[in-house]
Amino acid sequence: MLTRLQKTKRAIEIKAQNPCITNIGDIPIGVQGDTIDKDGERSLDLTPHRRSERNRMTHLRGKKRSPHSASSAGSKTYGVRGDTEHDSKLADAPENKEKNESRRRGAREGGANEISSLRLVPTTPMDSKDSCRAHAGARGVGMRRRVGKERCDAQEDRNSTPPPQIKTSDYGIRDGSTEDKKEGKDVMAKDNYNHEITPIEKQSIEPPQPFSRFSKRGPMELRDYQLEVIEPALEGKNIIIWLPTGAGKTRAAVYVCKKHLESQDKNKVVVLANTVPLVDQHLKNEFSFLQSQFQITSVCGDNIQKLFFSDMVKSHDLIICTAQILYNALNNQEEEMRVELTDFSLLVIDECHHTHKGTVYNKIMEKYLDRKLKGLQDLPQILGLTASLGTGSANSLEAAKDHILEICANLDAEKIMSTNKHNLSLNGHVPCPKKQYDLSEPRLQDPFGEKLRDIMAQIYTYLNVPDITANFGTKCFEQQIVELETKGAKECCQKTRVCALHLRKYNDALLTNETVRMIDAFSMLDEFYQLEHATKKLTQKTEQYLFQLFAENRLSLLGLAKDSRYENPKLGKLQQVLQNQFQELKSSRGIVFTWTRQSAYSLHEWVLGNQALRGLGIKSDVLTGAGSSSQTKHMTQQEQQDVLNRFRKGQLNLLLSTSVAEEGLDIPECNIIIRYGLMTNEIAMMQARGRARAPNSICSILAKTNSKEVARERLNETLETLMESAIKWVQEMPDKEYHLKITKLQHEGMISRKLRDIKLEQQRLLHDPASVRFCCLNCNLAVCHASDLRKIENMHHININSNFSLYYKKSLNCVAISREFKDWKPGSSISCDKCGQIWGMEMIYRDFTLPMLAIKNFVVETPDGRQKPKKWSKVTFEVKAFDYTEYCNTNFKLDT
Repeated sequence: MLTRLQKTKRAIEIKAQNPCITNIGDIPIGVQGDTIDKDGERSLDLTPHRRSERNRMTHLRGKKRSPHSASSAGSKTYGVRGDTEHDSKLADAPENKEKNESRRRGAREGGANEISSLRLVPTTPMDSKDSCRAHAGARGVGMRRRVGKERCDAQEDRNSTPPPQIKTSDYGIRDGSTEDKKEGKDVMAKDNYNHEITPIEKQSIEPPQPFSRFSKRGPMELRDYQLEVIEPALEGKNIIIWLPTGAGKTRAAVYVCKKHLESQDKNKVVVLANTVPLVDQHLKNEFSFLQSQFQITSVCGDNIQKLFFSDMVKSHDLIICTAQILYNALNNQEEEMRVELTDFSLLVIDECHHTHKGTVYNKIMEKYLDRKLKGLQDLPQILGLTASLGTGSANSLEAAKDHILEICANLDAEKIMSTNKHNLSLNGHVPCPKKQYDLSEPRLQDPFGEKLRDIMAQIYTYLNVPDITANFGTKCFEQQIVELETKGAKECCQKTRVCALHLRKYNDALLTNETVRMIDAFSMLDEFYQLEHATKKLTQKTEQYLFQLFAENRLSLLGLAKDSRYENPKLGKLQQVLQNQFQELKSSRGIVFTWTRQSAYSLHEWVLGNQALRGLGIKSDVLTGAGSSSQTKHMTQQEQQDVLNRFRKGQLNLLLSTSVAEEGLDIPECNIIIRYGLMTNEIAMMQARGRARAPNSICSILAKTNSKEVARERLNETLETLMESAIKWVQEMPDKEYHLKITKLQHEGMISRKLRDIKLEQQRLLHDPASVRFCCLNCNLAVCHASDLRKIENMHHININSNFSLYYKKSLNCVAISREFKDWKPGSSISCDKCGQIWGMEMIYRDFTLPMLAIKNFVVETPDGRQKPKKWSKVTFEVKAFDYTEYCNTNFKLDT
């Protein structure tokens, strides 16, 4: 009579030789995978094919655990579950023949993979409760394979009570000659496919190693601190994962997605990112691990798939997209193109600290909370990821606590998860760059800046606005001038509006002079006047005066801008920092973060033309945002990807970047990060610092001595500590108190949204469209009524009055837009026929060419006065939706 141990050993040997065999005598064995015993050791789970459904679900949820399933402390064991004659008979029952045949097919197709997966991976010990949860979360419903959209079980559990586990050292899964064993040699067992099985006795817990790109074939392993923070998510709870940049938050999220999709066939995941490069990165890197098992795709602004987003949702298990794509689909008026939050079972929000105020993240979560507070079911689980929740401009601990709780309420989070048990492991894997302040002295002389201020003083005197402080070259003055420009437009005072516009351009030049080169400031100002001269007819006295003033001083400004004696000292300090890094280490990689796109391009030109930096092997390029800008040409999303790919491949080693590279991007390890003249919040400071991941890396704060930038950086350091204290306080709140506070905040938020919507609706219906006129921003010519306007796709505002074309002229070339649209494409730009002010562009919609207007280029004249709205959402009248049939009937007399 064979003992159970002998039966099990025999089963393993025969299974290795012939993977098609699933029943050996009365020992039906199928390899399910490795589990975790109470001491934290991973053990092989040789599970019979069937278990009662009730016990199976109990096992998954971690509610029932046999005392026999845990190994003795400190041992590394294979867990072996026994068999019965009853199980053997069940396997041959007629009603189970079809399932048995399915198992045999699965064994023939996947036997090699099953046998080769018999490898123990030691982990950090955990208690019995954690073990049950880890087992339930890690295995879900057992091994599942996926082909296209269909999932099938490779095997099912068989009996209800697992017998005692047996130490592998008692019988060994190794094999080898008797002589080798006597001599004490380590002999690796090999299965029928020549896969080696690691000797259990020689396994030891190795220190954590840096991540490599995970293999699509190998198992997905997490570090102990990652397993700690995702535990509630594996139980289906809404959480925020708060880990430092570089700690592997996204990898942990991938693991949660994997287990979530494996748990039920109908589950569907959407992963939201706030930038297009992040969407592309997630698909190609982190989430690529799941592509062999599930249907995965990405959708973003430049992607043609965004036009068929609802179809992509139906045909894929996991969708990665920008938040705006999902929000547009949630609000789409066409039934076949609209999606619902209930279409998803898990919503992953990357960089979730943006879920506040009027951000797209928060608009999506407002829809979620509205459904939740109405008692509606089937809402997705929420998983937020962030390295910094920030303080929300708080100046006290209480205000910081309120901000953290508000973010938690917006995300409906039950917990903020950070590591408590494995801080040493976390600190060992997260780089901590050395922070240094590289401060430059002010210019001793600045004749170029003084000349600009002298011209601004003349305009200031001409304008005669004593209530505005002439604090030229500051952000405060810029804000005052913008308000003055708006006031001039509302009051129909062209002198005020035009002078304010030109003062703003001179102020921009002064700010550029403080940041980069004098020639950059001059070029920006010169380009403005050239463009104005080319497009405007300059019929007004004020415009003629301002153009004459610049023309008189142009050559003098150009001469001063080219005088190297007065160059910006900050550039000299930047040169010194780059020389130190790239001379000492030829393999250096770095990012210089700067405030504007204009300064990023200017710094790039400076690097290319700097004689002292030549020979250091610096290969630089610019990385900026993809959004449109009236100041500087934006990068297309394809251009962004090209730059990032070249940087990853080593073809570039220095990026001159705006904030687009601060958050989330998987940029190769940098040993130098330079924050060049920045005044940002604590979140941006922490995110930028996290880009420095190489050993002995440096984060440099480059600014002028005793400047506001230095003061702000010091404040950010204090706010970072304040944020950490606030998060710790929230984490330690009693559960009941926490949930009461979150519920209260959510109800208050819902009331605020309702009041806001009522106010917006009242505002939208305040005026009759027929009583509202649109006037050209520059020349004040009335050109149309609001009743002539229609909306396409609830966002594009067109004029359907055929007489409107009498008031504008068209450009010779079409407007270049990198994106593709479903039903329309851009045509020529349009501008005022009288003064040349840009109004918008034509859109070619279903073979019709229609003028599309930008509200910022008009003054709106209502019965209650003139307005200068910046967005269409701020207008005080209703704009009807465009009716294609009605338009055809009206313009082409198609009615019969």
